[in-house]
Amino acid sequence: QNQDRFKFALEMEAYVDSCLKSCEDPEKQLAVMIGFSTLTNRGFPVVPSIWKVVKHLQPAVLQQYIDWLKNMFVNPDLGCCLDFTTKGQTKNQKPAQTQELSVFNLRKWIVHRLGAIVENGSVKIGRDTSE
Repeated sequence: QNQDRFKFALEMEAYVDSCLKSCEDPEKQLAVMIGFSTLTNRGFPVVPSIWKVVKHLQPAVLQQYIDWLKNMFVNPDLGCCLDFTTKGQTKNQKPAQTQELSVFNLRKWIVHRLGAIVENGSVKIGRDTSE
């Protein structure tokens, strides 16, 4: 990751991993995945694109998360994101440039995220999902 981007703390990654591992409620699992995926800095979610916690998701939840990612790629909804961009990061940009950059960054992350899910050997996905 770039040094000027915020990173997800290792402690939080371990906490989320433990939470998803022990959680059997599909709605809660999906809420955790979407909630953390919408915590952004200039459009980049703070969770890594290669986030191994998906191995704990129930198959139906994984499919719902993938569908959500696909929809966010096609129809980016920055309004649902909690973005904590600093003034220093946006001081020389116009609002339109900031929004365009955020959409670009979000889509870039989603492409890497979907690729990481498909390549993750501990995740079982359906054939329709990987196409």
